[in-house]
Amino acid sequence: MKTIYKILCISLIALLLDIPYLIYFKDIFMNMIYRVQGGQSFNFRFIYLIPIYILIGIAIYITIFSGHEYNTKEIIKRAFVMGACIYGIYNLTNYTTLTNWDFNFIFQDSIWGGLLFTMASLISNKLFKLK
Repeated sequence: MKTIYKILCISLIALLLDIPYLIYFKDIFMNMIYRVQGGQSFNFRFIYLIPIYILIGIAIYITIFSGHEYNTKEIIKRAFVMGACIYGIYNLTNYTTLTNWDFNFIFQDSIWGGLLFTMASLISNKLFKLK
């Protein structure tokens, strides 16, 4: 498989895995964003989901699959740490800079980032034999 195709496949897998989480926690996200924006209505710009998930695909591909031969245990460890760190950086930056960012959300979303990257990596490894 070509690298770009693999990255796009990983990106799509991550998006599909993320949808149930986003739907389930939609009200929490919306309420927090409403508070953070000082009562302004939530304006979701769907077009920017494309580069977000492409960046997730690139991060997973380069860290987990690009020139590496990791076993399943190592994939799980690397993917979880990477996802938790990326989501943790995002949430800690928001907590540091935005007055009403929920402190507890940092942990919840960081764990989700680790799980999302792990599941996307394992599914990609099985479906596309990337390693």
